[in-house]
Amino acid sequence: YAMAWPERLPWSDERLDLAALSDLQFLTPDHERFPCLELARQASRQGGLATTILNAANEMAVDYFLNHRIGFLDIADLTRHMLNIIDDSGKADLDAILEKDRETRRACDDWLAAR
Repeated sequence: YAMAWPERLPWSDERLDLAALSDLQFLTPDHERFPCLELARQASRQGGLATTILNAANEMAVDYFLNHRIGFLDIADLTRHMLNIIDDSGKADLDAILEKDRETRRACDDWLAAR
């Protein structure tokens, strides 16, 4: 669904056989090349509303990037900045999540305007 929404891609009914893929390798992630991975782990460890902040900031940063308003490497910078400046405490109920999402998106717009 994610690749072709709302259309559907043709797909064979052959199941993935991981045992047949004998050369799978799992490596330690390079956090310098993939800084957003560590930001996601950080937000998860923080708890509270940090993952809401992370998600909203990431969505805004990707939108800015796709619309040529920031560079690719700025995605992690903006997301990190939002995690550092926005209070992630509070009850994680639906109202608080929606409000923290709105707050983060407004702060992202402010960040972009100040650049």
